[in-house]
Amino acid sequence: YSRTKTRMPVPPKQWASAVEVMRATSSTTLKPSVRGGPNGVGVFATRDIPCGDQVMSHTWEQLRNEASGLYLIKVSDLEKCNLPAYFLESVRRRFFSSAEWQAVPANKRDNLRHSLQQYMNEASEDDEANVKYFIDTDTYITSRAVADGEELLFPSGTGGVSKPGGRARQLRSVSDAKSKLAWVIKGEAPPVIFGASKIHGCGVLATADIPKEKSLLLSCSQIEELVLDGMPRVSEVSHGLAVRDLNITELELLRSRFSFDEEDQFFPLIGGVNRLTAAQFLNHQNPPTIVPGMEKEGPLHVSVMVTTRDIATGEELAENYQDALDSSAYFDTLFKGKPGPWERSTCASCSTVCSPPFMRCARCKIELYCGRECQKADWRRHKHVCSMQPLLP
Repeated sequence: YSRTKTRMPVPPKQWASAVEVMRATSSTTLKPSVRGGPNGVGVFATRDIPCGDQVMSHTWEQLRNEASGLYLIKVSDLEKCNLPAYFLESVRRRFFSSAEWQAVPANKRDNLRHSLQQYMNEASEDDEANVKYFIDTDTYITSRAVADGEELLFPSGTGGVSKPGGRARQLRSVSDAKSKLAWVIKGEAPPVIFGASKIHGCGVLATADIPKEKSLLLSCSQIEELVLDGMPRVSEVSHGLAVRDLNITELELLRSRFSFDEEDQFFPLIGGVNRLTAAQFLNHQNPPTIVPGMEKEGPLHVSVMVTTRDIATGEELAENYQDALDSSAYFDTLFKGKPGPWERSTCASCSTVCSPPFMRCARCKIELYCGRECQKADWRRHKHVCSMQPLLP
């Protein structure tokens, strides 16, 4: 992400809502799973989840409503469109799929929108299942208590019809299908999918051979995405604010998926962490197999990665984070094991490095100081910001 400083105090109501959504969506995460086949992944609980709880909530609306970013196409018509095998494999894994109908993304941007429910697996026996999908309300509800670390599973035989797209607009002719999928035929669907990584956890794997110096459109910039609707999806918040209002599990998920620097943490103001992007799951490797670029697609930036060599089917795409990031704090913390910037913040008055236990402003509990004298000296400046900081009950 760009390190251009744009942070403004988040309005208290918006921050409280963002924290509530973060808390709801951080109950599940993507991890390697043997049920997903070779190099498979699945959805796992990060805490104990009671029976009857909603999980994997807050999917972006484009993939939920009937007028969505998906189309339903007859399987027989889809077979006549001469689409790449890797694309068909991807949509069957991620979207609504039945014997008669298959949901497909309406355009290349919607193809980049991943979510946890797209990667849920089926139980081999019905008594193992612990999640049911209710299409009328488009919700996923636990059918029994789920233990921390347990995989979330659909009932046997229902996985395909429990994915996004079951209520999408139907296309009833081959010509319509070819017209709507022209972007795939042009080669604009990247041959990648999330899978188990040999480097770390989950990664981005090639689903076809990819030649050297091939440009791959992998994800939209979440920082810019919802600015079009008057509200950004992602913004910068101080480490102090994140530490104050999130628990350890939520902070670990946040830091593993969103960039940070010495002062600030990128934070999802809308949608929490149910949404997944390929940029969040590219692992670090030196030398890298891909290098980053940036390209404009209409009003939004997209993440374009360029292969440094030929990539074989099943091989992981990885970049060198040490070269790719403008800030060294992210790389030093996650890959070199150094203390995070939230553990070594500087005094807001004299800029001396502070160590725990910190002396914080008693009202906002965010700004750090060496002692009372520094706090008094900084009050003339800080009182204007402190009054705008969100305070949670």
